[in-house]
Amino acid sequence: MMLEMTLNIPVVNQTGLTNNFDFEILWDENEGGYSNLDGLKQALTDQLGLKLILGTLPIEMRVI
Repeated sequence: MMLEMTLNIPVVNQTGLTNNFDFEILWDENEGGYSNLDGLKQALTDQLGLKLILGTLPIEMRVI
């Protein structure tokens, strides 16, 4: 959820893991006054071994 809010895009878990995990990622959030999203993506790979891959998948949405 936090990744979705930070990146402003839906994030789909395709790791196959079903439990919830708490983790902390360290990166320079602002680089040169701008949001450092590339740094976040690199930190995910370096620190957790995860990659964000851009793609298209159906997502479930609720419309109220």
